[in-house]
Amino acid sequence: MTIELSDELTDIDLTRTYTLDEFFDLDLYENGEFEYELVEGKLVPRNRPAPTGPSALHGRIANNVGYYLKVYAREQARLAGTNVIGQVFNNAPTILGTNEAKGRPTYVLPDACYVASGRLPGDFAGPIALVPDLVVEVNSPSDNTQDIHDKLVAYRRVGVPLIWSIYMLEKFVVVYDNGKLAQLFNLEDELKGGATLPGFGLKVSALFE
Repeated sequence: MTIELSDELTDIDLTRTYTLDEFFDLDLYENGEFEYELVEGKLVPRNRPAPTGPSALHGRIANNVGYYLKVYAREQARLAGTNVIGQVFNNAPTILGTNEAKGRPTYVLPDACYVASGRLPGDFAGPIALVPDLVVEVNSPSDNTQDIHDKLVAYRRVGVPLIWSIYMLEKFVVVYDNGKLAQLFNLEDELKGGATLPGFGLKVSALFE
């Protein structure tokens, strides 16, 4: 499948593998945001609002995740007697410590991610160039099931310790914790941070408030 974008660009090919340089050379912006992500070298359309328009719900859940992670980070910093224990990012580009040598670079914008203090320089600019400690994706009804799967595979392949895959209409969370079998958490369950976010606990229902 190819998509015509403009006279200034060659056709975008969703079947071929792109390098990071090739990806950045493509004009993939719309209203100041990326229309596509790069997952192990393949172009993947980003979240698109479904015809019923649940995009506001998507944003609310993503903001809730970011809020509770920031509350956690502040409380853990207070207990540790330090200013910063970890950094929380919403919709921030990351290249997951991409492996260009294997020709499978990744450039994604998770709905939220968490990086422990000291792993990123305080003055860094550009994409997060390492594997986050936690990655959170809020899956919309308009998201392609295969694309969701491929992104989760990419996260697990590079060694993201903790992944929360949130299904916003079904209202459950699938958790991948340090290579363990995926666990499903329903509204009444408590979402834990495990070894990655020690002391973190949150009822799943709070994400959907």
